[in-house]
Amino acid sequence: MYLLKLIFITLTMFMLSACAGGSTGQKNQEIAQNNDIEPMAEEERLYGEGGGHPVSYRDEVDGKMTTVYYPTDIPAGMKVPVVFFASGYKSYDSKDYESLLTFIASRGYYVIYAKHAWNNVFANMDKILDNKNGILPKLDTTRIGVVGHSLGGGYSFNILKHFSDKGYGINGRFIMVLEGYYAYNLTKQEMQNLPSNTNVVMQQYGKGGNNIVNNTDPRITLTEFYMLDSIAKSQKDWQIVEMDNADHHYPTGNRPYSQMQGILKPLDALMEYTFKGTLSAHDVALEVGSDDPYAEGNGIQVVNLIDNYDTKCDYDILAIDYCDMEQWYD
Repeated sequence: MYLLKLIFITLTMFMLSACAGGSTGQKNQEIAQNNDIEPMAEEERLYGEGGGHPVSYRDEVDGKMTTVYYPTDIPAGMKVPVVFFASGYKSYDSKDYESLLTFIASRGYYVIYAKHAWNNVFANMDKILDNKNGILPKLDTTRIGVVGHSLGGGYSFNILKHFSDKGYGINGRFIMVLEGYYAYNLTKQEMQNLPSNTNVVMQQYGKGGNNIVNNTDPRITLTEFYMLDSIAKSQKDWQIVEMDNADHHYPTGNRPYSQMQGILKPLDALMEYTFKGTLSAHDVALEVGSDDPYAEGNGIQVVNLIDNYDTKCDYDILAIDYCDMEQWYD
């Protein structure tokens, strides 16, 4: 009998304690709401820092026209997104862009670098993706990116179209053009109808986007930017990097990441937003510059007289008038 009483008393005390605790918890919640105390948010990671993946690279066996940089610690059977990288004129060696290529791979992605970007670029990229190399099974081809510098930037839109036509990128696409040089082998209509899920960053270097080393009329790339009708303004950004070392060669070489933040920070966020859907990465990647860089002559991109440039805007590669910026304000 004594044991039964002891059990009853113990259970009663436990129930009273639980009720009091629930009431106190509810009260604390009400106090927090009344004082507009928000839950602590997750700490936003710093973009532009190298990733934690160890990196290696290999040349394509036959002809060595492409090089692949890749993270070496991806578990067997796991697929990761792929970035296609188009080099500038006369960039024969992937070491010409070692910092950029290593950075992308360190974030956990494969990078396919095309040497001689102007010469059979699609055939070379397709070749390294054939089954003989064993690379394709490692890639999540539903998520792709294209980075191009100078002449390679001029091919970037066509590279995106080429692989999109093969069914790549249905779950995410991006393009990052680093001082592009024209837009090769695409019509105006094709430029205006690129896949709508593409995120686009286009960069110019130097004060007002006119660096001495480039000496190319920015109307060329401005025209391309304004032709992206199928892509929402929230998904594209024109950026000018005015750091002391930001000239046409800024994307090249093997230098500390700290010296390349003008590229690496938005690129890192662009990959994070495109491949993983991280919403906090959007503004870091796509709200840096302007959605209207020309702005009827009042935008962030300085446009000098055409004759001031060695490479003028009067080449009819896209069957449009590059010089007539007023066409975008009719």
